[in-house]
Amino acid sequence: MLLLFAPTGFRELKHGQCDRSDSNAPTFVARKSTFTSRADEAGKTDLIASSLLHEPAFQSLTISDVASYLRRLGWSQVVGANPKWLVFSGLAGDSGQLLELVVPRQMEWRDSPPMLASVIETLSALRGIRPGELIVELTSSLKDIIQVRFLGADLSGSIRFDLASRFLARASKLLGAAACAESKPSAYFMKSTALSKEFVENCRLAHTVTGSFGFRIESPLDQTASVLGTLTDAERPFRRRVLERLMHGLRLAEDAVLTQDPGRITTEYGVGLNANMCESLMEIADLAGDKEAEFSAQWSPLVTPRYRGGSVKVGSRWHPVLAAASSSLREVPLLKRVSVLGKIVALRSGAAPVDDGYPEHHLVQIESREHGRRITVRITMSAYDYRQACDAHRDGQTVAVQGVLEKQGKLWVLSSPSQFHVVPPEQLLFKGGIEDVG
Repeated sequence: MLLLFAPTGFRELKHGQCDRSDSNAPTFVARKSTFTSRADEAGKTDLIASSLLHEPAFQSLTISDVASYLRRLGWSQVVGANPKWLVFSGLAGDSGQLLELVVPRQMEWRDSPPMLASVIETLSALRGIRPGELIVELTSSLKDIIQVRFLGADLSGSIRFDLASRFLARASKLLGAAACAESKPSAYFMKSTALSKEFVENCRLAHTVTGSFGFRIESPLDQTASVLGTLTDAERPFRRRVLERLMHGLRLAEDAVLTQDPGRITTEYGVGLNANMCESLMEIADLAGDKEAEFSAQWSPLVTPRYRGGSVKVGSRWHPVLAAASSSLREVPLLKRVSVLGKIVALRSGAAPVDDGYPEHHLVQIESREHGRRITVRITMSAYDYRQACDAHRDGQTVAVQGVLEKQGKLWVLSSPSQFHVVPPEQLLFKGGIEDVG
């Protein structure tokens, strides 16, 4: 059975077919036994749809939000429909009924907002959730969210104003340091970059989380993500990589605090915390005092997260370990980072490459060239990158990875590796073996 959804009520067509010849907004189409005997449902639908029109969350929706959401649910766009509408075909839950859902192509038309509101109400009924909850799903899909809760706030669920303002300043500093570290991984940096400032400026402060007092920091993904659907590793947005570095670095630091080993931080600054990030976290830990600041992430479904894990609680007990790590990282010479390009010639791992928040390390060897000489570079990788390396080795693909290249005895070793990826064949003509990246 085919259904068209719109705010104008129900109309039955023979054999459940849909009439798209009318240039006006399409109508509900269904078998009589399903909808037309329940006229009160039509009135209820129109009432809900009408109330949505005045909701700020609904007014921020875009056609791309809805179209991308439908594609991720498995709906496919129908070719040859009326050019005024986007028609999507999909199954209604476990019933197996085939439905067609009509979405306006542009929000500028007079009938588009009420029509889109009806689409939201219909989708929420199919999903078994409230329209407001569906809108949160729609809008959250195009952004990553970092939630920070202050555990131990008073019973009113509030904190002092000066504490909130100081936390926001320190959180902004931490995000900027993470962006700077991701754009140019190093043990520390002397001056923040324009790219890191742009990253912070594009972050948004949303409604605070319920329960203990907290903040919700949103980082929008590139708008092309709504068109591309689920992104490949080669298309991983910079904004996602920044927050992944932050959360992975927090988990490494948590492990360092538990083991009282700053080395868990200092040996991983290429993918985790550098000295500047440690210092920003020290300020947040001191600010929390006898409370704890709990960090957690809600990742957009458009991009598979590189690292997984639960929340991390930052408190004053973190200060000594972070201070030791920061001091050690400040002593690291600022060596040049290079990009190593070549074929994988060896893989070795003593455990299954599974992401659990604290991935085991796995050894990869890449054959590359330096000044015309063939060299083999040894790299220790995370579980996530190791899995990609296994696939690339199996398929005979060329890969690239950035890091600090050093000669250790007779071996070439790439430390602090980052941005491991497969190089598309069309780009090989423009790349050498080992290149400086700053």
